[in-house]
Amino acid sequence: MNVRFSRLGFILLVVVSACGYEIPSQSQLSSQERPIPILLFSGGYASCAKKAKDNRWEMGEAAKIEKMWEAAGLSKVSSQKIRGVSPVTIFTCYSALDKYSFFDSFNLRYSHDPKFEKYSQIDLSESELISNHFLADYFAYVKKVVDETRKKGPVELYIMGHSYGAWTAIHTAHHFHEYVEVAGLVTMDPISVLKCKASDMITQPISTLIQDHPGCLESPTDRITLEAIQNLVNHPTMSPKFWLNVYQNAFRFLHSDGIKELDGFSVGENWEYNYTPENGPPARFGFFRNYHSYLGRDPIVWQDIREKYFSFIN
Repeated sequence: MNVRFSRLGFILLVVVSACGYEIPSQSQLSSQERPIPILLFSGGYASCAKKAKDNRWEMGEAAKIEKMWEAAGLSKVSSQKIRGVSPVTIFTCYSALDKYSFFDSFNLRYSHDPKFEKYSQIDLSESELISNHFLADYFAYVKKVVDETRKKGPVELYIMGHSYGAWTAIHTAHHFHEYVEVAGLVTMDPISVLKCKASDMITQPISTLIQDHPGCLESPTDRITLEAIQNLVNHPTMSPKFWLNVYQNAFRFLHSDGIKELDGFSVGENWEYNYTPENGPPARFGFFRNYHSYLGRDPIVWQDIREKYFSFIN
């Protein structure tokens, strides 16, 4: 747990502890005492619902964001009443556009519905992706939700993402960590939107097979993400309460790795999952197993995450 107190707060903590009192954990707080959680759930490339007519190109199984939400098992949070309020969940996904775009145009969608029956979207072109500025409208929407929820009580964010969505989660946490408490950050096989281009991987299969796209084989190393990571782990008072980074390298064409800054972060962890044909996803086309895609919706991985970091869900 990342305890953040001023010097006076630290003295009060010592005095309270000396008197035999215990500071209540999240699991010990009643629904009227806990902050109202807002869950931000971000999927990767082509992770929107399968029936979206312009989501024709799938890298792995379709409707991944919906399956990720089901595997996470966090629907109990949404069904609880915290301070008399139902917590809010916001989903984002990167949707591949139709075949005439040559994979270089797509969009970021956000919705309160994992099926994305209704959503807002930000149109993107790879040639214009040089920063995270395209997230501005999404950030404005999240801020509006935070401000509305704050009228009913204190708020905390739980931010989770997979692949491009994990990159989005890092930048979302960085954007808001001084504005609202980031209670938890989970990044699953994070891939940089700026350094790993879907169009290159799909239209240059030889380069993909010989692993000639280094940005697709590492945790994000683009400049703005490295700065965001440094700021998040080194902030004196407003770092995430926990940051878990989960990754795999069984899918040699697309995978992340450990975020080294978390090794020195007291509430940070890197978990590596070693997949084999026996414990991974079923083969597609007789041999193809996309472990990267599967990691985000692996129920065993999410069970491990829930047991350690979401034990307050009852």
